[in-house]
Amino acid sequence: EKGGKEEVGALQRAMKHLDMALIMGGGGVSDTALEIVNSFEPRLVELLAAQEESADADEEGWVVSAECPPDAPEIPDATAIVRRRGLDAASFKKEHFKTDTPVVIEDKTEGWGARTKWPDLRYLKRTAGHRTVPVEMGRLEGGRKLPGWSEEAMPLAALVGEHLAPSNRRCRAGQPASEHEVAYLAQHQLFEQLPALRQDIAVPDLTEAGDFEGVVNAWIGTAGTVTPLHIDSYDNLLTQVVGFKYVRLYDHLQTKFLYVKKGSKETQEGIDIGAQGNISPITCESIDLVKHPLAAKAKYKETVLRPGDMLFIPSGHWHYVRSLTPSASVNFWF
Repeated sequence: EKGGKEEVGALQRAMKHLDMALIMGGGGVSDTALEIVNSFEPRLVELLAAQEESADADEEGWVVSAECPPDAPEIPDATAIVRRRGLDAASFKKEHFKTDTPVVIEDKTEGWGARTKWPDLRYLKRTAGHRTVPVEMGRLEGGRKLPGWSEEAMPLAALVGEHLAPSNRRCRAGQPASEHEVAYLAQHQLFEQLPALRQDIAVPDLTEAGDFEGVVNAWIGTAGTVTPLHIDSYDNLLTQVVGFKYVRLYDHLQTKFLYVKKGSKETQEGIDIGAQGNISPITCESIDLVKHPLAAKAKYKETVLRPGDMLFIPSGHWHYVRSLTPSASVNFWF
């Protein structure tokens, strides 16, 4: 029946297959899939909007607060990453990019649509809830996938409605992030898959300091997500759009204290994910000094990223990230 459940179901099934092609496929496949998506997505969005229920009416439960949570780590001046405003591209290149000096820039996302739209989780649900995205379920800790960790493909509406919104309500009720069920759309090129969301962000001029090749990743998840201490070969601008994250950085001189080794194995405690030698087993906020006594000597810098903050992570810097609330971040590798 045209306009009925059968049409919606058929379009949703087709969209899921196309999204899987976009997630898994290469350039040629992606181009073809996007063309097909564009041919019928407006119709699917129209039909889903007509079916919209009033379940989204709980305003407070859907909107992520812009106030720092009370359980956020205290950052001493001695370890705090410097914060700056009004930093132009030339000064950034000279004072930070060339010297590998981390910095939090506080005013580079003014004018981004994502800053005003994305804190209301219903926006992502209504705009792209019908699209299938890759989601990590469960926790990572100290370079290990803990028992129960898995990867799933699910509609963005399910990630938002069944995971982010409940996590947000728990945060508002004062429940610690450590007690939340964890779900994370992590390091996904969402804007390639969903071009409609590109207009909500802008590539910062600071990327001109390096060789920006267009790689932009989205990170959208519940409170309690953890990216273990690891190192990348790219310079990075980690940009906080919604919610709060704690970040800790170690420069390359600290590597000798971080127990880095190549190879992976499975134990009762979980599956190691350090096969490439770019992940440390250190549990940054609760270091086991019996297992890793040298880690006590490692010097680090740290910060709590707030909505609108952009953190420069130089290539070669180890970094650890934990979300304190439901969170959405975008990073630019250059």
